[in-house]
Amino acid sequence: MGGQQRQQEQAALDAAQGNAQRQLFEPYTRLAYLSDIYKGAPSSTSSIGNQVAPAPLAPSIFQQIGGLGTGLLGAAAGAKSLSTLF
Repeated sequence: MGGQQRQQEQAALDAAQGNAQRQLFEPYTRLAYLSDIYKGAPSSTSSIGNQVAPAPLAPSIFQQIGGLGTGLLGAAAGAKSLSTLF
């Protein structure tokens, strides 16, 4: 549980840092966008509207065990149905 809490806190810190950086460079981004409009074609480096998705959390040990159990049950059911074919 402590690891998940640290991951969530780190994700919040990363998001805050990203927001602060975007706010810092916002005037330059706006100026570059306006420059691209005057050129007639926005460049591929235009970053208005880009968003970064947070990294997914790693599954807990209980989720991993549950997934393994589900996989084994599915394999057993498949093997049972396969044995009735022959």
